[in-house]
Amino acid sequence: MKKGVRRAISAFIALSLVALVLMVIVYYSAKSGLGVKFTEEGDIGIQIDNIHYSNTRAGRVEWELDAKSATRFKKEDLMVFDAVKMVFYAKDGTPYRLKAREGRYLETRGEINARGDVEITSPGGYNLKTESIKYLSGPGELTSSDHVRILSESMDVEGVGLKVDIDDGRFYILKDVRAVLKDEAI
Repeated sequence: MKKGVRRAISAFIALSLVALVLMVIVYYSAKSGLGVKFTEEGDIGIQIDNIHYSNTRAGRVEWELDAKSATRFKKEDLMVFDAVKMVFYAKDGTPYRLKAREGRYLETRGEINARGDVEITSPGGYNLKTESIKYLSGPGELTSSDHVRILSESMDVEGVGLKVDIDDGRFYILKDVRAVLKDEAI
């Protein structure tokens, strides 16, 4: 019987060691899968893959941002995003969806800049395209000094410069405006 107890204890110890090794492997695999990298290289402080970031004000979500990657710099108030998808919310909850190749967030200013094939879709079937756009959190507005084109089923408007008041749902093209209205009732 002593031999049987020894075998049982030995088997228990062996299985415990195997389980411990498996837990360590799973832990480090999961940890590396998060895509977070702290670095001392140059000005970079942290790099994160597949990030979700949001901002709230007065108890409501003001905007949400998803990106393929983010880089936070040590000495600057700057976070750089790659393959950006954002949703801005008006006070009434109306969503405005943005896609761009890259973005920059200056947290203390409440400023987000998006560049590269910027596209914004809004309720009502409006689709805005430009090369770059800036969002200012305080006034809740989007602005651009680039060429802008707004498309919908009933119109095609383009020009240079843009101001969008998200809470009002109004947009202004600032100069060189050209419009084609497609609705016969207009």
